[in-house]
Amino acid sequence: MFIFKKQKLIFVIVIISIAFFACANFVFAQNFGMDYASTLGLGTQGLKTTLTKIVKTVLGFLGIIAIIVILYGGFIWMTSGGRPERVDKAKKILINGAIGLTIILLSFAIIQFIIFTVTGGKPTAPGDNSNGNGALGAGIIENVYPAPGQRDVARNTKIAVTFKESMNPESFIFDANGNGILGDYTDTNGNGILDAGDIYDTIAVDNLGNPNIKIAKRGELASGPLITEVFVSKTIDNKIFVFKSIELLGNPTDNTWYSAELTNNLEKANNDPAFGALGGFIWSFEIGTFVDLTPPYVKSILPSAGGTYAKNVVIQIHFSEAIDPTSIIDTNIIVSGNITAPVAGTLYISNQYRTVEFLGSACGINSCGDIIYCLPGSENITVNILAAALSGEPPMAMGPPYNGIVDMVGNSLDGNHNNLAEGPPVDNYSWNFNTTNEIELTEPTIISISPNIGDIGTTLRDPLDVLFSEIMMYSSLRSNNIKIVAPVVDYWITAENQPPVLPFQTRAFINHSRFNTATDYTSE
Repeated sequence: MFIFKKQKLIFVIVIISIAFFACANFVFAQNFGMDYASTLGLGTQGLKTTLTKIVKTVLGFLGIIAIIVILYGGFIWMTSGGRPERVDKAKKILINGAIGLTIILLSFAIIQFIIFTVTGGKPTAPGDNSNGNGALGAGIIENVYPAPGQRDVARNTKIAVTFKESMNPESFIFDANGNGILGDYTDTNGNGILDAGDIYDTIAVDNLGNPNIKIAKRGELASGPLITEVFVSKTIDNKIFVFKSIELLGNPTDNTWYSAELTNNLEKANNDPAFGALGGFIWSFEIGTFVDLTPPYVKSILPSAGGTYAKNVVIQIHFSEAIDPTSIIDTNIIVSGNITAPVAGTLYISNQYRTVEFLGSACGINSCGDIIYCLPGSENITVNILAAALSGEPPMAMGPPYNGIVDMVGNSLDGNHNNLAEGPPVDNYSWNFNTTNEIELTEPTIISISPNIGDIGTTLRDPLDVLFSEIMMYSSLRSNNIKIVAPVVDYWITAENQPPVLPFQTRAFINHSRFNTATDYTSE
């Protein structure tokens, strides 16, 4: 009886161990094992990546075989009936299986260590489009445009970076015309637009003449050639910088991958290095074969035209595409009340440069001790969004600076949504709504999250998402408030309001660089 109980105890221990390793191998198999064509990607990946995945797949199958051997040894022991020869045979099988499994696990650990050491802390894979050091999201960068890995971007695109704090603009911009104004240009031919014939403020360089921001075809950041004819502009708060190549990127026949590098020569406002020990930030995007001549339009607004809302409502403008943040100023988006005077408040751009919000001035404190911001109460509020003056053929916006809203290539706002940029006043966009003297204090809640807590086998690239119970202020959905806290990964936040059915809700997306396989991640 005692022998039988001992056998059962050992077998239970073995089964628990097997269950543990089987779960690990289940996750392992999802990532590396069973769909050879898509998982191994033998037709599209480099030799190093392909060999690494083959080795990992082989180790996964060997692990399964070792588990089967251990199961077989446990079965022999359970059915031995106490016969010494059967028990000895079972022991040998279990010991050999355990040794084999240990060797396999050690081999896997060694391979992971080599990969992490050689590739700078994360497995390499085709399509990794940022250096994964956490500078974007967890670090000093809030957003970049084009987004890491964004594909088929227009050849005339601008490149934008939003920082979480004020930066030293002199580490970004070289004052080429020496007038003391950073981010301007001299219109030498008088056509009203920035082009190759003009003198413009460009990228600042270090003491050795190396550019502090590098833009090149992917793989050429170190060796060159770099894109050097680049105009630089910024927002007044020195948090957002926009880079415009004077020449078109890419070519008209083939899509081309480009990389942008922000070096550690960039400085914060207090002259400290922007990235510290991280050493900088690199991301990549694909330039298509086309030039974007399609103007942006207003896709949706909040509050709705003609509606009545509590006075602490946030004005929300969603554009059809990314907007140049240097055109988001209070002379281009004007909020006014009954007496037509501008309403005091602040403009914010978020949602990968597609959403602009206006937050009124402080009007009280809520029960949590937070400031409440309000528009004037019991008034008819008007929002005017101006189109930019046009120049050139086809019509592009005059500037920079711009006297109206333009997209990330310089197309002026299409206020009447007829697919033409016709300039002001034809393309100015405006609407009215009413406020009450009430303050709405209903707190939002989280309805759902995806992936759910404890999910396994999550895809390596799909964004995480959070569904809120009501429409959120998009500029509060930033990486300081929605996070991937561990392990280190680059991430950025986008959002969308749900289709127009009650109750209105906002879904936030945590976009991220490629996750590592067989790794637990924590979001907050």
